[in-house]
Amino acid sequence: VACDTPDLKIEGFIGAPDNTRVNRTGQKFFINGRPVQSPTLNNALSRAYEEFLEPRRFPVAVLFLNIEPSHIDVNVHPTKREVRIRNERHFTGILINTVRGQLREKGFLFDRTASPDPAPAFIRKETSYSTGGGKASFHRIREAAAEWKPADRPSWTYSPGESPADTAGTPVARARQDDVVERQTDRLPFGIVRVLDQLQGTYILAEAEEGLIVIDQHAAHERIRYEELLAARSSTKPHGQKLLFPVTLHLDLQEREVMEQSLSDFQKMGYEINPLGGGTFAIDTVPACMSDSDAETTLRDTLHELMTATGPRSFASREEELAAVLACKTYAVKAGKVLDRTAMDYLIRQLGKKENPHTCPHGRPTFFLISGTELEKRFKRT
Repeated sequence: VACDTPDLKIEGFIGAPDNTRVNRTGQKFFINGRPVQSPTLNNALSRAYEEFLEPRRFPVAVLFLNIEPSHIDVNVHPTKREVRIRNERHFTGILINTVRGQLREKGFLFDRTASPDPAPAFIRKETSYSTGGGKASFHRIREAAAEWKPADRPSWTYSPGESPADTAGTPVARARQDDVVERQTDRLPFGIVRVLDQLQGTYILAEAEEGLIVIDQHAAHERIRYEELLAARSSTKPHGQKLLFPVTLHLDLQEREVMEQSLSDFQKMGYEINPLGGGTFAIDTVPACMSDSDAETTLRDTLHELMTATGPRSFASREEELAAVLACKTYAVKAGKVLDRTAMDYLIRQLGKKENPHTCPHGRPTFFLISGTELEKRFKRT
């Protein structure tokens, strides 16, 4: 990107919307040649991308800004790394328009003026992007097509003999046929009588002998994957899934340092990662419980989470910390994913088999019970 106005000159590079991070470690700003930290600039960059990025994802950028010194206050912090920009709305507006303009030129940004298109939803979602001489990302087209499904088919039905699957196609719902038989004959854990439904794409509601149970599906799946990864660690030969095509990771100096420190721990959990030199690593195998996840995104997000970890660790070992981060970053059953009845049932059963089913690895509750007595009190029946 480049911009030259009387008040502000911008030069640098921005990442395509497919290239994101789990935090802002990929954003570097320089003002008048000095590296700075500025929440204002971070927020402006996110606003420039806001029509494209998924929630809780952050773009990458290296930007050099030249601003008249009278418009900058560098005395916010003794190290002068943090700055405050006077009349910040004017300067952030220029930055936002510059980034958006470049995204439009490359055909990435959503075009709000596009006319209605009778094409199917997954096609219309992508063809409504401004072409501007470029093309919409194939990665986004593939994702949108995978998300599309006929509206008239209930999400909880499946044909006899098929392995039930949730709408995300994750292994948590790809139960074997003998698991289906087991679910029909065995009682659910936690005193659950029946699964009722899903609330806000985030919580599973279930009727229990003692009242109503509310389950956080993401926290529950974090606990399941966390214990699966730790179990793989204690195995003499962790069960892994060989990738048909190895995934190549190109890491910067900080990422490489964290990867080298954690390489043996990754391998104990079922990863096969081979250094190729020059900060490049090949991912040949992933843990069997994570075969559905995006290996590159998961590992890169995990490295950045470890890079920004502050304060004392609450885990007994680095391996446990790594397993907790991996379990969170896979996003296999994240909040907002619609699950069918069979997937919810399967998730609950798997959670019930774990050593500590009550909290996720970071201490958040996986479920809680609203007792019948409490319900009666709320409705003043007692």
